[in-house]
Amino acid sequence: MTVIATSPTAPLDPDTDALVTWIFTRIGRVTHMPSANMDACTALCGSGPAFIAVILESMAAGAIAMGVPRDDAYLMAAQTARGMTQLMLKGGEGGKAEHPAILRDKVSTPGGCTIGGLLVLEEAGVRGTMAKAVREATVVASQLGEGKSGVNGTRR
Repeated sequence: MTVIATSPTAPLDPDTDALVTWIFTRIGRVTHMPSANMDACTALCGSGPAFIAVILESMAAGAIAMGVPRDDAYLMAAQTARGMTQLMLKGGEGGKAEHPAILRDKVSTPGGCTIGGLLVLEEAGVRGTMAKAVREATVVASQLGEGKSGVNGTRR
């Protein structure tokens, strides 16, 4: 994912913007975002892969604990994430991503194993914890952008 910063005071030349957009669409999706949002974009797109790795590792660990061979569990976790992201990316209107809650609802059978697992995640505050991780990474990105060092002691 490439995020191109936009600024009303220093707009990118249209030809340059078109070229940069063309280059980066060769390897993935591109979006334009106001400069004020770049720290949050850095947290989501730059730190996000590590956050997702923790989720995938945790999912695989649960399967391993239940007897699934380690290599198979990692492959299944990765393929599960790949499938969900593909559904998200192709499901929305006008090239937009489908809202994850819609997809979650589609795969959650009433009284089934998925809804039971989701309740455990909600009880543990996983949604709030993930959002807090992105917010923390945003704060740290902002501080690093200001030239500060030793900024990872910001959590309370």
